[in-house]
Amino acid sequence: MPARAVLRPYAALRTVPGAPGLLVAGVIARLAPAMNPLALLFLFKEHTGHYAFATTACAAYGVAGAAAGPPLGRLCDRRRPSVILYATCTVHLPALLGLLTALANGASRPLLLVLLLVAGAAAPPVTAVVRAAWYLRTDAGSGRTALRPYALAAETVSAEAVFVLGPLLVAATVVVADAGAALILASLCCLSGTCALARNTAAAATPPPPRTHRAREPGPLRLPGFTTVLWCTAMVSLAFGITDIALPAAALHHAGAHSTGSAALLLALWAAASLVSGLVFGAEGHAVPRLHRLARLTGLLALCLMALSAAPGLVALAVGSLLCGLLTGPLLIALNGLVADVVPAPVINEAYVWAANVTVVVCAAGTALAGPLVDRRCGIAWAFLTAALSTGGAAAIAWRGTRSPVYVDERPQSDA
Repeated sequence: MPARAVLRPYAALRTVPGAPGLLVAGVIARLAPAMNPLALLFLFKEHTGHYAFATTACAAYGVAGAAAGPPLGRLCDRRRPSVILYATCTVHLPALLGLLTALANGASRPLLLVLLLVAGAAAPPVTAVVRAAWYLRTDAGSGRTALRPYALAAETVSAEAVFVLGPLLVAATVVVADAGAALILASLCCLSGTCALARNTAAAATPPPPRTHRAREPGPLRLPGFTTVLWCTAMVSLAFGITDIALPAAALHHAGAHSTGSAALLLALWAAASLVSGLVFGAEGHAVPRLHRLARLTGLLALCLMALSAAPGLVALAVGSLLCGLLTGPLLIALNGLVADVVPAPVINEAYVWAANVTVVVCAAGTALAGPLVDRRCGIAWAFLTAALSTGGAAAIAWRGTRSPVYVDERPQSDA
């Protein structure tokens, strides 16, 4: 498909109020969560000389964000998102800068952990606000419902690109300066991007639903359709967390312990294929319901991961990484769109926070699980097989969901 044909459907998003600013602000603001974990890891390693406390600190930061995320999403559903963005930003950034000052002055570890917990809990809910803004600006009353698949596809691809770019920015900044400079750069991205997002009409002008409607609306976790989406998200995220370790380990096993470039190349190949396939897939539009698509994509991904477990060399690993990447982009778009399919507008921010939190937490669990697996004899193959089993479980859950009357086929409940 020519590049112009791929981009043409996305050009129509210019008719959505505030769309260009929403896209740019969302990318800049999300550079911070993409950069902070690695920057904090390097920062604490520099100051303590050990990875033990550094990894504990990063875990504390992530757990605090995961715990505070759903209440912040609920507040965004009940108040204007711009208010929540400004409020969290005014707590998050001082806590991070205070952390830098405390480290420079040799503060005690309990104080450092407190500052980390505050910073993590007050991280602005950028992803939820951006995705909810696209959702609400393409609802039935807007007359732009036909643009929703392209909006959610563009949002998914841009978010994925950010989480590829973020660690690269940290690595480059550490080489030029140090980890503290990387954390300051991430904070500047957070400040500028979050403030721009709060001012953007697509996010700031989203009115809270009427109080009477809000009071009767169940939370997203009480919606059976949404729990299906969360289970699929968790199973896929576990597989991604495992492969983040298994794929570099396999590359080093075949290329030698000192050939780290091959490991980076395989991860980059997977990411690049995912971005390209996501753009193409999102531009085409599909008549097949998203849950059916998810069942097929996760099933194919499980087969590719099984093939990776038996890859005899780097070429086979590269081909497998390419195939997995080509499936990943459309899969993530399907998961993102499914949230819009089964969740009504009054709880959409909270729903997207839950989906993002499940992704981060379960992916981290997969990474932790992969470590002991790859250290064992034939452990790399078992790691890929475990990832395949998890992805196959997502396919089974999705296929079962297609037979449930709860699933809303391609129509958000708020538009029905």
